[in-house]
Amino acid sequence: MAVGETIELDLERIDRLIEEEEAKLEPKHRASSEYREVAVRTVTGGVASSRQAAPPHAIFVDHGQGSHLWDIDGNEYVDFHLGYGVMVVGHAHPRIVEAVERQIRRGSHFAQPTKGLDVVGENLVDRFGLALWRFCNSGTEATLEAARLMRAVTGRDLIIKIEGSYHGHDDSLMFSVVPDPEKIGPREHPFTLPQVLGIPQVFAELVRVVPFNDLAEVERAFAENEGKVAGMIVEPAMINCGVIMPEPGYLQGLKDLCHRNGALLTFDEVKTGATEEAFSLVAKGETDMAGTFNGNPLTMAASKATRTEILTKGAYDHLNEIHRILSEGCTAAIERHRLPAYVTGVGAKGSVIYSATPVREYRNSAAVAG
Repeated sequence: MAVGETIELDLERIDRLIEEEEAKLEPKHRASSEYREVAVRTVTGGVASSRQAAPPHAIFVDHGQGSHLWDIDGNEYVDFHLGYGVMVVGHAHPRIVEAVERQIRRGSHFAQPTKGLDVVGENLVDRFGLALWRFCNSGTEATLEAARLMRAVTGRDLIIKIEGSYHGHDDSLMFSVVPDPEKIGPREHPFTLPQVLGIPQVFAELVRVVPFNDLAEVERAFAENEGKVAGMIVEPAMINCGVIMPEPGYLQGLKDLCHRNGALLTFDEVKTGATEEAFSLVAKGETDMAGTFNGNPLTMAASKATRTEILTKGAYDHLNEIHRILSEGCTAAIERHRLPAYVTGVGAKGSVIYSATPVREYRNSAAVAG
């Protein structure tokens, strides 16, 4: 956690070092730069997603294998990003390739259910202890459905979310994701700020923002909106600004507060299922949970192979061991150079947070970044 006596970081020198390193990248990515000029003629910004246009420039990937990937210039990388964690099993894993190849010869999409849903469902029940599941194709779809389900079950409209957390591009939840510290308002009642243009103000009136790791502020939000809160959505470990772990008792406290007030609690892990009670309206056909590609056979074949053949307990033990090695190595470097920083994380997800004191919430993180 927090380190002892530390040096003061020379921020101007750090800016110079970043500029120097970015300048070194430019000649290594000529093919990427040239290709983007081709793509931009017909594809907005030359990229498929706004976040792919990261500075100093987009890097176009050619292929990946295991823990490595190669760009179209031929540069090789060790991939610590892994598609935002989606590719935790590595690129082109032979068992997944085999499963998808076998299925695509039988058809790739029918918009009808196919056999095999039960195997993935049973595996998820065993892993997470939640009774029922539905399959989506993105985190945005999953959180959109979760928000709608909380509202459908409770008959209420208001949702509580954490300041500084990202839950996808749904208009109902894309508020205060990385809000400007000068515009966020008081900590005890943060302003609900749309993250991008185009989100109607009326949606902001249906979202109440609270800080992470603070049960008292969640209790305040319920008290100020008695009988109006459908539920709360939260990342069990906040990962939009490094990795901020929940303090002891925080998650259980959220569950208790929500249930005491007749509201539901959603853990946004991109893969969380639901109780039978929460899914009852969907099972009865009283509310929809639909998607053209939901549960398509290619996705299910890949999911089955991943869950039953690759991500076994031994694989998670291996991830934890890698986390230990990286954490101890980074911590040793921090201590050796007396940096105002510490390492945090769990399993395959970790980060170095540049602060001499523990970061508990977004506002602490924003202060560090500022």
